[in-house]
Amino acid sequence: MPEWGDVALLGLFAVHLAIFGRMTWRGRQLRHGIATITFLLLVAVFAVRLWSPEWSVAGVAVHRVLRWAAWGGTVVSLLLLVWPRLAAR
Repeated sequence: MPEWGDVALLGLFAVHLAIFGRMTWRGRQLRHGIATITFLLLVAVFAVRLWSPEWSVAGVAVHRVLRWAAWGGTVVSLLLLVWPRLAAR
């Protein structure tokens, strides 16, 4: 039986994926593209947790590997948001 928190987060991240995907398609900005990739990874994290939690790569759960990649995308996305503002000072 799925955890309702996981289902809710899957839905939330899917909505964000659609919104940022559209922003990326229209605006062609790198920061929106990185955010879109991050939300894609987060959707994949919760989809794997819900439907295939036993999947692993080299003994590590796939959803953990995807989450680590999403953390990396988050860091890059935040840097792309903050860096120009700091440089403008």
